[in-house]
Amino acid sequence: PGVLQCWSRGQFICPTDTDYADALAHIRNDTPENAKFVVFLTNRWSGIEVRYLGLRPMAYAYKDRGQLAFTNLEALQTWYYFLRRENAIYSRNISPTLDLQQERMINFALDAEASYMLTDFSFPPAVQKKLNITSVYKNKTYTILKLYNMRK
Repeated sequence: PGVLQCWSRGQFICPTDTDYADALAHIRNDTPENAKFVVFLTNRWSGIEVRYLGLRPMAYAYKDRGQLAFTNLEALQTWYYFLRRENAIYSRNISPTLDLQQERMINFALDAEASYMLTDFSFPPAVQKKLNITSVYKNKTYTILKLYNMRK
C-alpha cells in the first residue's frame, strides 16, 4: 500500500514488502505477547521491525548497540557476544554449508532465550524435525519458526 493509504488507516509506518508486512502481522496477531524473537535474513537486515511493527521483544538486534553503549555496559557485552556469533553464522569460512548455518542459527536463538525465529532461509520438514523446531507461519518469502528448548 501507498503511504497515503497507510496514513488514512491510521498506520504511520508502512512496510512496502507485502510478504514482510504479512509476516509481521502474523507475529503481532498470532504469537504470544511475551514471545521473544531472533531474526535471520539472507541480506542481514536487523529485523528490528519485529519489535516495532510486530510488537514483540527481540532476544538480539544488531541495531541495539547504540542504545546499549550509553545505557547498559553489561548488556552491551552480551550483545557483542551474540554479534560475534551472528558474524560466524554468516561467514562462509566458518559456516560453509546451509546445514551448519541452520544449526548455528537455532543454537544462537536458544542461547539468546528466543522462542521464535523469523527467517527467509529454507527449513524443510526433515531439518525442522532434526533441529526440534516447527514452522508456524510461511509465505512465499518468510517463515516463522517456533523453537523448543530441550536443553533445560
